[in-house]
Amino acid sequence: MTGHSDFTWFETPDRADGVPLRPRGLLPRQPPVAGGVPVAITAADLAGLWSLRFGMFGCADSETRGGVVHVGQGLLGGGDSAFAYLGQWTLTGIELRATLDIARHNRTDPSPSIFGGNEDVYHADCIAHAITPDLFEGRIRRPGYPDARLTMHRMDILKIRDGGAGDRPAPPSSSSFSAH
Repeated sequence: MTGHSDFTWFETPDRADGVPLRPRGLLPRQPPVAGGVPVAITAADLAGLWSLRFGMFGCADSETRGGVVHVGQGLLGGGDSAFAYLGQWTLTGIELRATLDIARHNRTDPSPSIFGGNEDVYHADCIAHAITPDLFEGRIRRPGYPDARLTMHRMDILKIRDGGAGDRPAPPSSSSFSAH
């Protein structure tokens, strides 16, 4: 590929996957994923319920923990069997960043945090990238500890609830309730 900038001509080799390089041989700002198609996702697209899997890098999938998180306008909240999560998030391109306060809510669950401690409250930061509009992968960071891996999958509650039809059932009308 040959092009012209305001200062000079440049030439970059074509890539095997067909994605052109920018001047100076840099990749486009939004990397190709999921079969070479760049992911297009907006902050509004993130709204909803997501399932989480997290654990130390290198551990088997069976050794990861799971939870859920609801993503709203700049805020998120959720939890698992032992911890509750509350935080704020931003989306820039395909990069999701979140700051979380994590608090133990179940003292009868002996599970340590993914960072190996038994603290009741701690802070962590998350950085994840959209692989598809329904899948993010990244890491959870806590100062002084190794990073943990994170996977987020969108949960489609309507499809789960009504067997895949995808249509939201009509809410009951107030006249369908009777007071006795």
